[in-house]
Amino acid sequence: MQAVTKVLIAVIALLAALLLGAMLLVVLALGADRAGACTGPDSARQPNASREAESTIPAHYLRLYQLTGAKYRIPWVYLAAMGKLESDHGRGVDPGINSGANSAGAAGPMQIGIGGAATDMWSRFKTDGNGDGRYDIYDPADAIAAAARILIEDKGYFKVDPRTAIRRYNGAGPEAERYATRAMQWAEKYAAGNFSVGQDAGTGQSDAAACTPADVSGLVQKIIAFAMAQRGKPYVFGATGPDAWDCSSLIQAAYAAVGITIPRTTFQQWPFGVKITKGTEQPGDLVFFNSGPGTSANNPGHVGMVINPTEGTMIVARCASCRPAIGVQNYKTRRDWMGSTRPLARPDIRAKLGLGSPSDALGRRPGGGKSPLMGNNITATMGAVVQELDQRYGPFPTIGCYRSGAGAQDHALGRACDFMVTTIGRMPSESRRQLGDAVASYTVANARRLNISYVIWKQQIWNIQRPGWRAMNDRGNITQNHFDHVHISVLPGNKDRDR
Repeated sequence: MQAVTKVLIAVIALLAALLLGAMLLVVLALGADRAGACTGPDSARQPNASREAESTIPAHYLRLYQLTGAKYRIPWVYLAAMGKLESDHGRGVDPGINSGANSAGAAGPMQIGIGGAATDMWSRFKTDGNGDGRYDIYDPADAIAAAARILIEDKGYFKVDPRTAIRRYNGAGPEAERYATRAMQWAEKYAAGNFSVGQDAGTGQSDAAACTPADVSGLVQKIIAFAMAQRGKPYVFGATGPDAWDCSSLIQAAYAAVGITIPRTTFQQWPFGVKITKGTEQPGDLVFFNSGPGTSANNPGHVGMVINPTEGTMIVARCASCRPAIGVQNYKTRRDWMGSTRPLARPDIRAKLGLGSPSDALGRRPGGGKSPLMGNNITATMGAVVQELDQRYGPFPTIGCYRSGAGAQDHALGRACDFMVTTIGRMPSESRRQLGDAVASYTVANARRLNISYVIWKQQIWNIQRPGWRAMNDRGNITQNHFDHVHISVLPGNKDRDR
């Protein structure tokens, strides 16, 4: 009897341990999902293939969609949906699919324009998708890769709203709307699991576009939260809330939510804030556009508020006929973007809120320099590195140094700076990539003299304790993988004691 009891106790203990382990895995999974909610939306996640996809898409096409999606960080189901509508995954017999062009001038399995009404998109976006040394619009590997580039590079809408990007791929008007609707339907059929296709809550924005970086201050978070809470409401010119807004009244009310008074109209808001250089935007900054009646290059008529400069997104009251009327949009892709301001950099506002010196907010260091510096509360060692690299290789679009909050690490200690070689969130041109290479190489070559701890550049890390470049795991987007900036951390030194 005692033996049986011991066995039962052991079995119960084992079951309890298994149950606890399962619960822990669930908690960890939920925590990981929540922690990564702002690092990449479904617009960067690759879903599994559904039975519909596996049974109806030719195997080689399915593999190409998946490989291309992973390479360009586009869910492959969108590319597959477009391939279905354009050519039935290469099986169609319409003109232009396998040779020549259709009546609009589109060709290949993804029906990319080579002239005519479709315009010559292929010359701009042709891609050697399979590395065979040829650019063949009728080769599905090349065509699918080119279609992915068109979505993310030419239109600029994909990160904010995949549906809009796909609609614009097809054109404009009612037919393009029907195309986008059908594409969303096919994408949903091709995705297995809990992948979310299309828009969130009908407001037209993906989750990541609406996320502010983790280290944003509570004050700015409240400003943005007010504006974001107005999504779904109508745009009415001259309206001041709470049921409808125009572009400038939304901005005014968002700042008023934290006790900050700014002017009412866009024309008044433009000279009110402190002008900042393009590429140095922070959440809560205002971005202005040469759009609307009575506007000009120096007199903008439209305004939005930066949410996430890495994603290039703003919250904005767009127009009465826009859908959504108030929502998240990419400001970096707009050709009429004429400048940005930072209301929180005004000395009177900073004094009122006790936010510190204006030089910190503006990113200008007292000693001068070629490049704007964001966060000048750095150690003497880090300051010496900044000065030497800035004089040797500057100006940079910005040098981002001290910041606090989650994930700040050495930045919060004043021992790290990010030397931007291009606009935040954009892949550098060849010349800017060479600049990054030169900065990284010089820093490594002089690591001991400069007291360098480690350098990160192009998803690789060099550490003073383990010399040699080592590959890093994919962290998500261009900025997180350090393709748009060189990260440099320094060791603590004796001359830093007076910090």
